[in-house]
Amino acid sequence: MPLRILLLLSFLLTALPVYAFDPSGTRATAYLLLGLGGFTALNLLAQLTFFAAGFYQQTGFAKKHLLLSLLPVALGTVLTLWDTRGGAELVMNGGLLLVSLAFALLPWLLIEKSVTPRPLIAALLPVLFLAMGCFIGPITAFALITAHAARPKQTPVGKYLCVLVLCLGYPLLGYYLYQLAGKL
Repeated sequence: MPLRILLLLSFLLTALPVYAFDPSGTRATAYLLLGLGGFTALNLLAQLTFFAAGFYQQTGFAKKHLLLSLLPVALGTVLTLWDTRGGAELVMNGGLLLVSLAFALLPWLLIEKSVTPRPLIAALLPVLFLAMGCFIGPITAFALITAHAARPKQTPVGKYLCVLVLCLGYPLLGYYLYQLAGKL
């Protein structure tokens, strides 16, 4: 009896096809899930902060933020069109791109909304990003970008926080880039 079960089990296992890993098409999906997904989450936090600080009342600032937000979405579109195997993967990646595009276009909708400007809120975002950047290296770049964007419109305390983030963030980013270059 046990011999029959072993033979039956071996015949069942040999009848199944072998699924070898094919890496084609995975670069675009990995970039969209890890790179663009993380960028979109951090960008949403920046959009919320810049809106609460009243920065979107200036159309120039909102347009610059909009254009910078569209760059990773455009890169994801090119990568998806270049590295897609089939229709199902194209539809899934297209859906991820559409969600990221919708979130990237939020500053365009927020231009006409009026809020009471609270610029100190925008000074706290780079501090939060720098704290997260101590553990996740690429977030340090977000801290530097938001500190540069928030510094001109700040109170004295906010300018001090932004300059502090810049003074701590550049060496930290340099250290992460040095580590990355050592691994390449």
